[in-house]
Order: sequence, then structure tokens, then C-alpha cells
Amino acid sequence: MLDAIYRAGEIAHCDLARQLVASQETLSRRLASARAAGWLNMSVGSGSRRLYSLSLAGRNLLESAIPYWERAQERMRQELGEIDWHNLAAFAEKVTQAAQRAEATPMRNKRVSSAQIQAPKVNQLPTSQASSNSSQALL
Repeated sequence: MLDAIYRAGEIAHCDLARQLVASQETLSRRLASARAAGWLNMSVGSGSRRLYSLSLAGRNLLESAIPYWERAQERMRQELGEIDWHNLAAFAEKVTQAAQRAEATPMRNKRVSSAQIQAPKVNQLPTSQASSNSSQALL
């Protein structure tokens, strides 16, 4: 999250949520924690949009974390090998794009009453077998 804000320079809450493929509610909690820690600055832009940028403490934290992140990536690259490392990166990008498209697709959850829900049909055993197999059915 800090890296995305750093790269943007300044970014609106809703745009950051879209970029990270995160719900705005979840992101709000993370942003509030980062602000409380002193890592972010917030201002209000046009249309009352909340704009975030890294504070000096946030930039320092991000810069200090980069070597650890790079070493972790290098260890994974060595464990996976170049081909699998590239396949993983390509697949992660594909999943991210699919999630972004899914979030952008307007959908409405249609309310369904309990009367409209039908229980799945279960094959019933003949009465003689039903009692002897009742304990197995529960397993």
C-alpha cells in the first residue's frame, strides 16, 4: 500500500482501492492505521475526495523495507527457478486483472425470499435400508 501511494505521489482513496483491488472499507482501516502511525498525510481534494501521500516517516519506512523485500523475492526466485518465477508473476498479473474486471462489472444481488429457495433433492433409500444406514448418512 505504501509503495502504491509512493509511486502515485498523491492518490485518492477510491483510486487506491481500485488499484490494489481492495474494498474501500478494508482500505479505510489500513489507511487509518498508517495515518495514526504517522506514515501518511491526508488532504481533501475536489469533490471531498480523500487524497493520501507518504509522510517523511512513511518514505523512510518504505526505503528501509525495500532491501528486505528484495532479498525475500530473490530467495523465492532461487527456490522456484526462473521459469516458475516468471509463470508466477504472469499468473499473479492475470488474477489481478480478472479481479479488477470483476469489481468493475456492475452486479446487483437480487434478494430471494426463503420461499423461492428450494432444497436440493436427495435420493431416498428404501425404508428398510434407511434405518440401517442412518448412522452412515450422518458421517
